[in-house]
Amino acid sequence: EVTLDFIAGDLRHLRLLYPRDEWQAFVDSLAFSLGRLAMYIKLGTPPDVIHCNEWQTALIPVLVRFAPFFSKTGTVLTLHNLTHQGSFPIEWLPFTGIPLDRVDLAKITHHGRLCLLKAGIAYADKVVTVSQRYAEETSQNFVPVDIEELKGGLGFGLQEILQERRERGDFVGITNGIDAEA
Repeated sequence: EVTLDFIAGDLRHLRLLYPRDEWQAFVDSLAFSLGRLAMYIKLGTPPDVIHCNEWQTALIPVLVRFAPFFSKTGTVLTLHNLTHQGSFPIEWLPFTGIPLDRVDLAKITHHGRLCLLKAGIAYADKVVTVSQRYAEETSQNFVPVDIEELKGGLGFGLQEILQERRERGDFVGITNGIDAEA
């Protein structure tokens, strides 16, 4: 038996995809992520799995990892576009609720900034992306084309942590779409 939980209501005020400014994007991400976890706590039943997408909800796997209420809850983070990483000033870290005495700062920061996507990649139980090829390409340091913006690779600086996850078998690609023959 599978039970799906959805957050319903008028969420038009959330500007998660195209925020006007950095602070608003950060606050919206926190509000949505913390609200989702609070919903389960209020219901009194932790879910078996929480599936997150992109940087906007990547804080959830970190918080779940350190919350006793969610000790039996697994997390999955799906990556679609690594260019958007949820990168914010490190001074905003205390607002996240991440237990600073228990977290590895190297796993949640990138270039001296808080990086929600990197944090989610580091702390999710499983990380998936849109295809096996994209999983391979994003966890390598080379690009098969000569484009200046991609000199660091398709992982946009997150190749090392993605490669670690691939080596452990925790980062895989699942092809988008529907298999009509299945």
